[in-house]
Amino acid sequence: MLMIKKGSTIATTSFVMIMLLITIFIALNYLSKNPGDSLWTKSSPENSISPQPTNQDIDTPNTEENPTNPNEPRGLVSGRVIDPTGSSDDSSENCFLQKITYSIGNRNITETCNEYFQEECIDKTVKCTVEIRNLDYEIGGIFKVILSFFEKDKTKEDTSYNESFEEEISPRQTITIQSSKQITEPEIVKKEITCFYETTETPEKEICN
Repeated sequence: MLMIKKGSTIATTSFVMIMLLITIFIALNYLSKNPGDSLWTKSSPENSISPQPTNQDIDTPNTEENPTNPNEPRGLVSGRVIDPTGSSDDSSENCFLQKITYSIGNRNITETCNEYFQEECIDKTVKCTVEIRNLDYEIGGIFKVILSFFEKDKTKEDTSYNESFEEEISPRQTITIQSSKQITEPEIVKKEITCFYETTETPEKEICN
C-alpha cells in the first residue's frame, strides 16, 4: 500500500514538472517571435489611448472670421483693405489737387512824363498796378505773376518789358503788385503803353469725394 501511494506522488510531481516546462517553452517561443511585446503588460487596440493634439500643435492661419462674410478673412472686407492699426485705405475715395479760388484784376495804368522838349514828352514812366486776392478760407501760399508792358496797338507777344513777382498770400488776403517802366525811345515814348498780367502759379488744395 505504501509503495502505491509513493508511486502516485512521484507521478503527480513529474506531471507538474512536465506542464511547467511546456509552459516555459511556449512563453520563450512566443517572446522570441514577438520581442516588443510583454506577456504581462500587453494592451489591446481597444484600450490604447493616443495623445490628442493641443491648440498650439495645430497650425492654423492667423486670421479672424469676418462677421459680414464667414468665408472671407477679416483682412479683406468688401474689397477694402483694413489696416490692423485701425486705419483703412478706402479705394472708393477719389482725391485730387485743385487750384484754390482767387481773383486778380483792378488793373491801373498811369503815365508820368519826366522830361519835355518843346512841349513834347521825351522821357516818361509807365506804372502798372494789379490786385490779387486769395478767396480761400483755409489755404494760403505762393502766387507767381508776370506783368508785361507793350504798345497798346500791339499784342502781348510784342512786349518790350516784363517783370515777375512771387508773393505769399494768406487766406482771404488781398495784395497789390506794381511794376514800372521808363521809356526814352523817341518812337515809343509818343505812343500809349499798356500792361498785361498773367498768373503762372497758384496754391493748390486736396479735394476728396
